[in-house]
Order: sequence, then structure tokens, then C-alpha cells
Amino acid sequence: MIRFLVSRGHGYTHECLHKTPQAPATSLMTYDQLLRSRWLRRATYVFADIDRLSFWDLELAAHAYLEMQRLGLSVLNNPAKVKTRYALLRALYRAGLNDFDVYRVDEINSSIRFPVFVRRNQLHDGPMTDLLHSGRELENAIATAVNGGTPMENLVVIEFAAEPVRPGLYRKLGAYRIGDVEMLDSPWVEGGKFIRLVGPANGHPLAELTKGGPPQWPQVLETQGKLGTTGPYAIDTVVPPFDNPWK
Repeated sequence: MIRFLVSRGHGYTHECLHKTPQAPATSLMTYDQLLRSRWLRRATYVFADIDRLSFWDLELAAHAYLEMQRLGLSVLNNPAKVKTRYALLRALYRAGLNDFDVYRVDEINSSIRFPVFVRRNQLHDGPMTDLLHSGRELENAIATAVNGGTPMENLVVIEFAAEPVRPGLYRKLGAYRIGDVEMLDSPWVEGGKFIRLVGPANGHPLAELTKGGPPQWPQVLETQGKLGTTGPYAIDTVVPPFDNPWK
């Protein structure tokens, strides 16, 4: 049995597992129930929904994780170590896995790449703004959010990197594993209703979208480099490939 720990009122986030034939037996438990329990069933406990926890609840959950681990229960996702939105996006950018960066409000500098949008760091309510295309628009959006009661430390600014599958239409694909089976999870809105198509990647109707397409520029361009000869510092030169098909 796998038990997912979730915030009160947010068990719906795991409903799709109950509808997936390949999924093992699962159940839900809220953090409120966990922190008030005198005993626990033997199972694998997955600490989920961590970004919805308050500061104090997060620390209590982390202590509960360590105590459950000490007692020999199988526990996953140490709340003290899990990265939430800002920390995760920054780590993915630094690792070269994401080509867009994220900023806290007091980190914004001239290297930020527009367009951007503003959202809360720990909620799932979506962006607070439309796409912002300049520093002035960003300053005004932050001021509006703060003056409206959102603490500055709860705001993050994210560079926009999505590409539409056709004008005005964006698609989101998620992937994860259940045992040795890779699953694809694709949500969208159809007829005004939120639906999602979940299933093994092998046979998923949208699997082709995860494989990429042919290269846009397959040509190989060659150029010459020239090593600098001065010292103690030298400047090497790479000559631009002026002889190319797109002159």
C-alpha cells in the first residue's frame, strides 16, 4: 500500500491514480491526520503537496518524516530537502536542464530575459499577470501585487519559454514512472471541462510530441580558430562562418 500525504482539501490531485489500471493500491492521508495520529498503518508514505504547507507545518512534517523513518516505516520525499517552485526551477536552470530562469523580486537584474510573468511561489493558482515585456511593466506588476497584500517574499518572476503548438494554443505534457512503466500525463480543457489523458508512454496518443522533430538547420558549418600569442593573457579568435546558406 502506498499512502500519499496531502494538504487538507487537495486530495483531488491524486484521483487519476485510482483510475489508472497499472497503478498499485494507494490511499490518501492529510497532514492534519498524520500530525494527530497515535499510530500508523505499515505502508510506504509519500510526502506530497509540500509546497502548500505553512512554514510551521513544513517543519512538523519534516520531524514526522524523521521519526517515521527511525521507526522503520518506508518514507519518501523528506520535506526538509524537497525543493519547491523557486529552488527547483533555479536548480534546473543551473544544471542546464531548463533554458529559462526564475528570480525572487530582490534578485532582478539586467540579465533577465523578457517576456516574464509573476506568480506566487507556493500556490497553484497560476500566474498573477499576463506576459510582461519590459522592466517598467514588471516594476508596476510587482507594486500592484504588493499593494494588494501579497508579501514580496512570496513572489517569483519567471522567464517565459513555452511555444504554442498552433497560434494561441499551448499544451502541457507531464511524465513520471510507476515501477518500470513510464507514464505520460496530458491535461487540457475541452468543452469547458478540465480533462487529462494519463497512460503508459508506450501507446499514449501524444507520445510523439515528446520525441522532437527534424532539425531546423541540419547543415554543418566549419570555421577556423586562431590562438592568441600575447602574454601573460592571450585572446583567441574564432572567425564567424561568413560562408553560410543564410548570408
